Amino acid sequence: GGQPDGNPARIRRQAFQPNRRFTLVFHWLGGVSMVRVSKLRRKNGYWYLRFWMNGRSVDESARTQSEAVAETARIRREMEINAGIQPIQHGDAAELIGRYLDSLPPGTSESHKHESRRILNGFLRICGRPRRDGSHNLQTHQITPAMIDRFIARRKAERLHNGNSNDSRGRRVVRTRPISNVSLRKELRYLGAWFNWMCRQRPPLIRENPIPLSNSSRLKNDAKPHFMITEDEFR
Repeated sequence: GGQPDGNPARIRRQAFQPNRRFTLVFHWLGGVSMVRVSKLRRKNGYWYLRFWMNGRSVDESARTQSEAVAETARIRREMEINAGIQPIQHGDAAELIGRYLDSLPPGTSESHKHESRRILNGFLRICGRPRRDGSHNLQTHQITPAMIDRFIARRKAERLHNGNSNDSRGRRVVRTRPISNVSLRKELRYLGAWFNWMCRQRPPLIRENPIPLSNSSRLKNDAKPHFMITEDEFR
């Protein structure tokens, strides 16, 4: 009859079951080694992907409790690794702000660091989820070009403080103004430097800078032109 339990053919078939806890299998096809990604389910109900990268075992959350969605993520990750595309690491954007500011070259002015922190924290405030302690949660894998569009729309809807003055009755009035495209382009430059830093990490935190891919990042210059008049016209 049937093959004995210790038969090598049966052992190989069992090893290739996708939800077994095997971390790496090499297929030798034409002399090319291929990495196999497996998936396993944790006690919390979420699925994880397991593979080897740079000589060590890596467990990566599939961020789903659905086995079908996890299987799709497993196939995509396996194709990316075998195509030479590095998997991205997941990170907390709030924690990465500090790491990014610490990585700035020596001699960077304190005013530049302060402005960077203000703009990056503003991005978290608009695009992240509020926590109970008042901070905002945003994971790097959640950053997309659509999030940049949302940030720009929210910033355009906000009003900036433009000083205080008195009205005709002597009452104190707070003046506000909308943010200009010049100021918004400046904020996008600071954000872009942060995103480029994420791309340079190994493994990268994001695959590419999302700002050039967004629909509303090309802002027109709304600065008022400086008019030149002659001395005769001034008189």
